[in-house]
Amino acid sequence: MSIATFCEARAQKIDFNKSLAVALAGQLHVIYGKHGGLLPGSTKPLPEKQFLNNAGFMIVGGALKFCPKSVPSAEKARFEKAAASLKPAKK
Repeated sequence: MSIATFCEARAQKIDFNKSLAVALAGQLHVIYGKHGGLLPGSTKPLPEKQFLNNAGFMIVGGALKFCPKSVPSAEKARFEKAAASLKPAKK
């Protein structure tokens, strides 16, 4: 849902940061308003800051698949660098 919101906002010529904020707000409202910050399989609510960082990363990653032209090259490079740092080192 949030990726579609982001892609549509970008298609409407809304800037990257505002589009990401709108997509995050929608997701945040559902997770915290309806579920109290509990994600499936967790017993404690996820801190909002951690949620926002993770959700933002996931939205940008999804947008690179579904509407790649909507992600500025600098943001794409930042995402790819962060994603590469998450991959385990090969032995």
